[in-house]
Amino acid sequence: MRASAARPLPQRDPPGVPNPHNFSYLLNEEDMCERDGDDLFMIVYVHTAPSHYRRRMAIRETWAHERWLRRLRFRVVFFLGVPSDDATTQSALAFESGAYRDLVQEDFRDTYRNLTYKGVGALRWVARHCSRARWVLKTDDDIVVNVFALHAHLTSVARHGHAPVRAILCHVWGRMPVLRTGKWEVAERDYAGKYFPQYCSGSAFLITPDAVVALYNASLYTPFFWVDDVYVTGYLPSRADVRRVSIASTYVFKQEQLERGVLNATHPALFAHVRRLADMYTLWSKLLTMRGETLPPSSPAPPDSAAAVVRRVAR
Repeated sequence: MRASAARPLPQRDPPGVPNPHNFSYLLNEEDMCERDGDDLFMIVYVHTAPSHYRRRMAIRETWAHERWLRRLRFRVVFFLGVPSDDATTQSALAFESGAYRDLVQEDFRDTYRNLTYKGVGALRWVARHCSRARWVLKTDDDIVVNVFALHAHLTSVARHGHAPVRAILCHVWGRMPVLRTGKWEVAERDYAGKYFPQYCSGSAFLITPDAVVALYNASLYTPFFWVDDVYVTGYLPSRADVRRVSIASTYVFKQEQLERGVLNATHPALFAHVRRLADMYTLWSKLLTMRGETLPPSSPAPPDSAAAVVRRVAR
């Protein structure tokens, strides 16, 4: 048994919907999944910011290296909006897209308060261009994914006939208090309650393909709310009849527990948050050593920013 399949989403939204996602693609990889057909095991979409070139390179050189992607039948795409600074970063993104063919960019401003657009846009892209994948995974660009353990776990789930339908598998937050001050301040006019509804940690979550389509369709009728995790994994599942399944034990958030969690030979963590890129490289290297894997050839050291790529090429 495989995870539930889904029909591709129509290329146009129904006319007259109250909350349309009216953004166009500046960069796109619409044929990324086509060559895999029904054999694609997982599409991973990574939320990233335009200036986070070093983070994207770290992911490409560790858990999303082409060697592992081919072996496990994964595809990885980075989803982002328009940089807020100048045209140099956009030129760098165009160069990066040409080099790696894994960026999808819509024309909303990539700001903290626009993260919901990023979340909904990614759902739309997957539903329209990658609906035949068996699984869908969303991550942030500071997450290490143990792709070997993840593939083994989901394969076992399917083999035993336990593949979920119309579901999000995640670390579920319950009774999370609404903050009225600081970076995550939410004004009462935006949300009057003291606690958010149940929702998922946005660091990483798995979605069944049928749920992706249902969540995007629900977004067309659900008023915008700027806290993206609450909107995408709280509001939309409630409206779309998509259930949340807790897999909290598969996450590592504390730095002192990274190695103990990911390198656990019996019950390895699937998702680990890292604060430094060096930790991503170190953790991945130790995981490969534990598995008896050889490291792929090293890529050149990434530049300090995406803009540096353009300056280097322009010389």
